[in-house]
Amino acid sequence: DESSMRVVEIESTHVPREELQIATEKIEELQEENKILKAWKEKALNWIDKNVEKMKQISFFQYVGGIQKRNKRQDQEMER
Repeated sequence: DESSMRVVEIESTHVPREELQIATEKIEELQEENKILKAWKEKALNWIDKNVEKMKQISFFQYVGGIQKRNKRQDQEMER
């Protein structure tokens, strides 16, 4: 952006052009890597959101199922 260009212009008088080119290439490389990591992070968060909801549903049904099993056992014990 404009502000970073001003910084580069100011610093270019103090930094050799080769070093500036190396730094620019590194910045571009890091920006690309950052873009990839953000995309993977988004995919991971979406997967977690989707699967946590499934896990909550499963554990809820296991919990309800456990209550039903306990109630059946209590009913059987009361019949004895």
